[in-house]
Amino acid sequence: MKLNKLLLILLTVIPLGMANAIVIPADVSVQGTVGFDDVNSYVGGTSQSDSMGAGGNSSSVNDGIVTGDNPVTDQLTNPLFVNANLSATNQEVDFDFFSYSFEVLIENNMATDAEFFFTFDYSQNLTANGDDAGVSSSISLFDDMDDEIILSNVDADSFFGPLSDSKSDSVDFSFNVASGSQLSFGGSLDLTMFAYGTSSFSALTDFSLSLTKVKYQSTDVPAPAMLSAFLIAALMMLRRKKL
Repeated sequence: MKLNKLLLILLTVIPLGMANAIVIPADVSVQGTVGFDDVNSYVGGTSQSDSMGAGGNSSSVNDGIVTGDNPVTDQLTNPLFVNANLSATNQEVDFDFFSYSFEVLIENNMATDAEFFFTFDYSQNLTANGDDAGVSSSISLFDDMDDEIILSNVDADSFFGPLSDSKSDSVDFSFNVASGSQLSFGGSLDLTMFAYGTSSFSALTDFSLSLTKVKYQSTDVPAPAMLSAFLIAALMMLRRKKL
């Protein structure tokens, strides 16, 4: 009977269908904000098909026009992300510039200190071909003291080379936040490109920032997928007991 009651409580509080989200404690806020700089970005001849989001909200950015909220803000129960897809073929592009910025604000209102764990995944794939074309992608991530966690610069140039270049990585990091305190960190994505004559370029740049765990008093608050595994094991134990 005790096992049955435990299973009922867990299934009621955390449905199995939430396996891709993370549970954020009630007295904690982990708010992510991401935005496209539509003031300083310059969109000329580049074809842009981008998307950005945080938590359960997202917006699209096409040729400099944002459809949806800008910036996008939500709790990081799901990742903060930008997917950038830029290209041009035989189109004069006189140094177009695209810029995104993002920030995460952590507020710990629990009665105990907590450690917040994150994963930052990114991928940069650039190509340039023809008479004179070039593209660059720069991703940066800084901690709450403005110290560099990630700085990744990738370039492709049809005249000076290389014609293509790519980089991808996954970085784990964490922050300790005292009870009653808050902390913020963030970064940016900047892309610059040009093309003259019979030339072409493409720039595929993606990143996502995920909250993976909150730990306090030696207790983890994991993604529901971990609890789903426990539920399955408990059900197997219950079945064996009946047999």
